[in-house]
Amino acid sequence: SETNTFTDSEGNKYFYALATYKGNAGASHDEHKNGVIKKGETTRPSLLQVFLDSTATNDTVTSIDGNGNGTLDILVLSQAVQVDGFATAAEALTAGFGASDATNVAGWFNGIVIPTVSTYEGLNYITTGTTAEVSSAGGDTVARYVLSDGYSDVEEVIVGEGITTLANRSLAKMPTLKSVSLPSTLTTLEEGAFQGSAITEVEIPENVTYIGKQAIGYCPDIEKIVIKAKNVTIGNYVARACANLKEVYIYSDSVTFETGSMYFTNKENADASDITFYVKDQAIADNCYAAFSTSHSYGMLIKSLDGQTEFYNTLI
Repeated sequence: SETNTFTDSEGNKYFYALATYKGNAGASHDEHKNGVIKKGETTRPSLLQVFLDSTATNDTVTSIDGNGNGTLDILVLSQAVQVDGFATAAEALTAGFGASDATNVAGWFNGIVIPTVSTYEGLNYITTGTTAEVSSAGGDTVARYVLSDGYSDVEEVIVGEGITTLANRSLAKMPTLKSVSLPSTLTTLEEGAFQGSAITEVEIPENVTYIGKQAIGYCPDIEKIVIKAKNVTIGNYVARACANLKEVYIYSDSVTFETGSMYFTNKENADASDITFYVKDQAIADNCYAAFSTSHSYGMLIKSLDGQTEFYNTLI
């Protein structure tokens, strides 16, 4: 009914329902009578199931979408009080928190951030505050323009399992993006995947086989790149002009570098002298040194993963 609705300061409309825990009184047992719980005990769950009546239609769902975001947001708030002298839980809760009218309920839920949900090309993008979670709804590729190119103020992106590809510029030019979590199922980072974003560190999972040109290029704040990929091909300019890049860890058993010679640099040119490279063994070090040929004149430092062995040190 309209008496069980309220509208918050941002214009979101809510319908609220109240359930008071009364325990389970019966002929053979008397559990939590009147909602009173003894020390160390717990109640049953606040919410187990939500379902729509069989007569509900798409129009019904649209009519109860209180903020027009295309989803039904169900917020659950549990309250408890530790008191003596009340006959029932309802009386104690009212004394502690006020009556369950629209004014009080609005206050209880004040400040709760409601996720925004969008679905594009088989993926769900759920943003809560400054965190975006991307999950598969049948698709496997994170697309450009959903989060990228300044369209969001997201600071953290969590890419879910089942996703295999970060498409061209899919997380590029995100000036607030600080951290990203990538799934074990990821195999491909296409050209410019993170280009120009504000990430400070990135770890490439083991099953990635391709990291495209400028995939991490021009990221002004990145300091550390960890490549866990076992067998990987890396495109030219992959992390070009990353001014604050200090460490690159390459755990790979096999690395193939595409045609070119500037892969990880602090400037537009081939200067990698401020970067320490950590690799698995001498063979990978030799491969890297040969591929980074135009960086030689600026000096290079390539060490073992544990930092104990210097494979190459040509710093002036």
